[in-house]
Amino acid sequence: MRSIVVVYGLPEKYATSIRLKKLLGDTKDKNIRTRQIIPIEWEGSIVKKVSIILRNIIAVLDPRFEVDILYVSAPLIASSIPGIIAKLLKKTLLVVDWDDAFVDFRKKKPRPWEISFWEYLAIKFADKVVVVSPELKKIALHLGKNRDDVIYVPNGIDMEISKQKYGEEREKMRKKLGIRDDEIVVGFVGRISRRKNTFVGKELVDCAGQLKTSNMLEYFRFLIIGFGEGLETLKRYAEEKGVSNKFIFTGYVEHSEIPFYISAMDICVVPVGKKFTDTVRSSFKLKEFIAMGKPVITVHYGSFSYETRNGKFAVLIDDNSELPNVLLTLDAKILRKKAVSGRKFIRTYYSWEYLKDKLVEFLNS
Repeated sequence: MRSIVVVYGLPEKYATSIRLKKLLGDTKDKNIRTRQIIPIEWEGSIVKKVSIILRNIIAVLDPRFEVDILYVSAPLIASSIPGIIAKLLKKTLLVVDWDDAFVDFRKKKPRPWEISFWEYLAIKFADKVVVVSPELKKIALHLGKNRDDVIYVPNGIDMEISKQKYGEEREKMRKKLGIRDDEIVVGFVGRISRRKNTFVGKELVDCAGQLKTSNMLEYFRFLIIGFGEGLETLKRYAEEKGVSNKFIFTGYVEHSEIPFYISAMDICVVPVGKKFTDTVRSSFKLKEFIAMGKPVITVHYGSFSYETRNGKFAVLIDDNSELPNVLLTLDAKILRKKAVSGRKFIRTYYSWEYLKDKLVEFLNS
């Protein structure tokens, strides 16, 4: 029996941790036994974060635990640093899960004092690398990894999401949220982060502003599900643009409850920027939207284009500024066709069970 220790870099509510839990939290393979090291919290002072990293290091070096494989998250230092140290001191087989990246290592090698340096080292020291996008696979190969030691395992979906019928829940949720029957609900789900000079959701407020200018906003409602340091900024921006009455901000919602909120939506959007980090991610919500039979609008690049098979299962736009025009010109028949075919495709190739089996086979090879 092989023992796998999974080192989480963030608490369980975060997307990265949800991914690790789905892939390795409960494997059916009798030849694999997993143990989870999960921090209770991460937010706080530098001292608190250092203490979390130290606790994880002590845990992976504990001589009482026999470990065959150490499975860590590349971009999160509370996970990658313990993994690197265990690799160096105990010669433990290191498998790195690369689900996000902020620096293109083909163009820039990070310096030792930069946070991304640990991500870079994790990839370099890894015996095997699991990537969420084709672009990250290219970078891993560029860094010297053998093709047989790199596998593409994107973020997936729970099959229950696609099996359930949400007709009754949709009606209840729309009533709960105060949405009129004749309003077209444009929905977004995700972490509301904030960066320099921008924040997640800005393009949706801008879209509402343009719809208002063209006297079409009265037919729409925007449902924003998510939390993060940019949420209050997003709310203020909606007020400044004079469209806050057309927005519903739910804040944090338990992962298991999100499908009920999605059921209230008519069109789901996955607006994405054009920064490097935006193009290498694998979206949870993109697949969940499609699995629930919802029409989806997203961008025509990165994994978003790849996971929708170049627009076969979603409406793709080259830039987020195209969103207002697309909302006003969508063809209902085309949307239904994409939604029906997409639902079957996602259920076949992006279920967590399918991806878990694929990963376990890779780890056993």
